[in-house]
Amino acid sequence: MILRSYLVKPLLAIAGAIFVAIIMIVAARFLVLSNQYVRLGIKEISVDEVMLKKGGAVSYLRSTGYKQKRMFWAAPIDYVLATPEWVTFPYNPPLSLEEAVAISKRWQHAKGINAPFVSHVSLYQKPPGSKRWAYTINFDPNTDTRMTSGDAASSVVVLLDGTVVKRTVQK
Repeated sequence: MILRSYLVKPLLAIAGAIFVAIIMIVAARFLVLSNQYVRLGIKEISVDEVMLKKGGAVSYLRSTGYKQKRMFWAAPIDYVLATPEWVTFPYNPPLSLEEAVAISKRWQHAKGINAPFVSHVSLYQKPPGSKRWAYTINFDPNTDTRMTSGDAASSVVVLLDGTVVKRTVQK
């Protein structure tokens, strides 16, 4: 009996630790599988039309794309003002062009879009005079048959903290 109680406590402690470890692994795996952006390290942000019209958002881009759908890329003003400042030249931006392009390619890949060729990149100061900037990265739409010129997938807006500004389709 003494030997038995001597072995039971450590075995129960080991079994409990294994059970907790399994639960943690399953929970972590679920989080990764349920949100592919967590795995890719991509943050997304967007606003609706109401917030944009009320002036609570910063608009980066507007477009009429495939099937004449009107789209816009905008982020909440409070979020934008919390991103890193850039005092421009001669200083480099907090997020390099290479990093912004890599983030936009990972974001497109996560969406199932294959557009490897960048056609041009713009750097916008929004809101004007705020020292907050964002990259607009445009991809060649001819590299993926699902894209057309002006399509939402051909443009990606990346803030200087690495957040992708998700497009919103107007209703």
